Amino acid sequence: MYNTDLVNMVVAIYGAVCGTAGFVIALILGVIEYRRNQPQVKLRLDTLQFFDPNPRSRNNALPKYLAVNVSNLGTRPVIITSFSLLDKKRHILMIPDLIEPPFKLEDGESHDIKIPVETLSDKKFLQNIWKIRVLDGTGKTWETKFDRKHKNWIMEVTKNNS
Repeated sequence: MYNTDLVNMVVAIYGAVCGTAGFVIALILGVIEYRRNQPQVKLRLDTLQFFDPNPRSRNNALPKYLAVNVSNLGTRPVIITSFSLLDKKRHILMIPDLIEPPFKLEDGESHDIKIPVETLSDKKFLQNIWKIRVLDGTGKTWETKFDRKHKNWIMEVTKNNS
């Protein structure tokens, strides 16, 4: 009888350990799956310049853009409804020529919003821009900082075109 009690105790401890470990693993995997199914949008700033393939041409008048790359990193589609610039006091700065229509991003897709450099060339306006923000269909905002590197590039491009 003593031997069966020991076997029962070992099986009970083994079951408790395996059950607890299984519960913890299932909980962790559930949280990972929940987070993966949430919308996740990433913004990235890029410079976009067109060049003339003709080596004899010295055409500097080709368009130059600041491209805001909006990427959907989640597994659900996201509808981007608006795009705006924010100043340091969190005021929304809208450029009338840059009203971007709503667009849908499937999982893994990206879309570029092109801002002509000439629209950002005013130095006072450019110095006030702090962040770039997009708004999705659920009302969630996604932001990225408008860094000094891109401000300097815009100033350099507009100075060279003048």
